[in-house]
Amino acid sequence: MNETGSIEHPRCGETESGRSGHDNFQQRDDFGNFEANLRFLDATQALQPRPPLLEIGCGKGRLIKHLLDAGHDVRGYEVNLLMLDESRRLYGPLPIDPVDGTALPYPTATFDIVLSFDVFEHIPDSDAHLMEMRRVLRSGGRYLLQTPNKWTNSVFETIRWRSLTAWRQDIALSTAHASSGHGCRHMGSTIGSMMSRS
Repeated sequence: MNETGSIEHPRCGETESGRSGHDNFQQRDDFGNFEANLRFLDATQALQPRPPLLEIGCGKGRLIKHLLDAGHDVRGYEVNLLMLDESRRLYGPLPIDPVDGTALPYPTATFDIVLSFDVFEHIPDSDAHLMEMRRVLRSGGRYLLQTPNKWTNSVFETIRWRSLTAWRQDIALSTAHASSGHGCRHMGSTIGSMMSRS
C-alpha cells in the first residue's frame, strides 16, 4: 500500500483505485480458484464415471478445457460475449454456448451434473435459475456449486479491488438483494428442496 491508501499491484507495479482495479480483474485469464475447484470436484467423486456435464458461467473456459482434455463430455454457457471471444483466443473452439437470460438451449434431462463456481451470487433471478437447472438435469442429477461470502472473503476483495473500501460497494448491493429475499433464502436444504424432483 502506498501513502495514498491505494494498493500497488505486485505483478505490474501500478497503483490503481478500486474501480480500475476491478477493470483489470476482468482482464485476467482465470477467475476464482481453479485448483480449489479441481480439488472440490475430486473430493466429490462426482465425475466418475464420466457423466455429461454442464458448466454455467464458464468465463474464459479454463475448466471446460481441462475437463475436455481429461476426456469428459462437457458443455458450458456464458452470458458475457467478451469472455467467449477470450475463450477462443486462449483455447480455440470450445463447446461454450452464448446464453442471454434464464432459458437454456438444452433439451430436458440432458446432464447428470451441473457445475457452478463463483456464479450463483451473480444470478438476478435465482428461483428461475434453479428451476431451469432442475429441467436440464437428469433424474438423480446433481448441481455442484460454490459461492463466496464477501464478508469472510474481505482480504481477497481488498486485493481484487486494490482498495480498502471500494469492495464494500458490492457488499451494499448484496445486502440490498438479501434484504429483498435474494441470496439469503437459498441456503442448505432450501436449494436441495427446490432442486429435488417430485
